[in-house]
Amino acid sequence: MKNALFFFPFISILLVSCKPTTDNKGLLDEISTLKKEVAHLKSTQAQAENKKQKVTLVHAVFFQLKDNLTDKEIQTFMDAIKSLEKIAQTIDLKTGKLADTGDPRLAKDYNAALIMGFENQEALAIYEKDTFHAQVRKDVGKFLAKAPVVYDFWLEK
Repeated sequence: MKNALFFFPFISILLVSCKPTTDNKGLLDEISTLKKEVAHLKSTQAQAENKKQKVTLVHAVFFQLKDNLTDKEIQTFMDAIKSLEKIAQTIDLKTGKLADTGDPRLAKDYNAALIMGFENQEALAIYEKDTFHAQVRKDVGKFLAKAPVVYDFWLEK
């Protein structure tokens, strides 16, 4: 009995400290919010993966930029072509600059590229006529040394 009375103050302090406080409630709310965000990200990722699986047509575009462009102008160009991913029909748009890998077959005339997928030819046709696409083409024209080269291909099953 003496031992129980001895431990009673410690047990009381422990129990009181475990009660939800305002700080604990804030942490619990934050954990709940984070769980919802994680669930949303998982759902978004699953949707993106499902969309990627629908790609049957790949659209690749190769750009020759003017030689006298500043780094800022090149970045403006890259940001503009990357923004084409806003068009609903595009799937998994990627952009990049030339990687000089030492391969003698490398097409060094082209120093930037984009590649994206489409579900079918109709989706590509809608993309080609999209007003945002037309505006981006107009905006980036000033950075180009010549017209881009396009290579479209069907994915093998």
